[in-house]
Amino acid sequence: MIGLIADQLRLFFKDLLNNATSFSVLSDGSQARKTGCEKELIYIRIVHSGKPLHFCVALQDMDKYGAANAENLKLAIDDVFIKQLAITEAAYRDGLVSASADGASVNTGAYTGLLVRLKETRQWLVTIHCISHRIELAIKDSLLNTKVNKTASEIRDFLITLFYLFKKSPKISRHLKCTGDALEAQTFKFKKVHGTRGDIVSHEIDFLVSRTLSKIEDMEQDYDDAALDDVLAYANFKLEGTVLKQTVIVLCLQQLSGTSGIL
Repeated sequence: MIGLIADQLRLFFKDLLNNATSFSVLSDGSQARKTGCEKELIYIRIVHSGKPLHFCVALQDMDKYGAANAENLKLAIDDVFIKQLAITEAAYRDGLVSASADGASVNTGAYTGLLVRLKETRQWLVTIHCISHRIELAIKDSLLNTKVNKTASEIRDFLITLFYLFKKSPKISRHLKCTGDALEAQTFKFKKVHGTRGDIVSHEIDFLVSRTLSKIEDMEQDYDDAALDDVLAYANFKLEGTVLKQTVIVLCLQQLSGTSGIL
């Protein structure tokens, strides 16, 4: 049943694109947490009966193309229109007037990025660095590059170091768990707290407020102050106030970019 519905949608998109004077492509990639498979989501933006419409036309499995580099991304997008939707190469080449992606170098690289490759056969193509992604990057830089956020930035860098340390070394993770079991102490897995996606930033803030700061304050009761001077410097009202202020900003940003940052 699902296959039949998908076939009908492809026919609808084919007819829509073949009769359109122009259309835009929007793409965004993501990696599945459990399988590690790289997926590329392909949208089209088109004007139909005087109304601008957005459609998700494909979710490409990049593992079928090899590495998720610019060359293979272009090939995956080309296949969506030429093979899956079966529109003519001329209609695809001449109808595509704009392409948008986030600011990763694989997309916006000046010489070999995805957008540059799409423009090689259509010099009129308007390439756009996703507006929501640019806003997210600007807000991120403005928050992290101020003096009041220096302490928060230091904690963030420390958590990033721990994340990659335990991610790349299962042995260290196993030893940490064994040590915790031996001491009858709770251990937890360090999660990703960096990036510009709203859900990741929200998790970072929640991690700082509900876990890191509370654990630092608990440590004060068990160890000598002299041994914790550097660590306890993080447990102060100024830092917590800064983190909570960032929470408000992130909540506003989430309204702009939804889940993936595509506009």
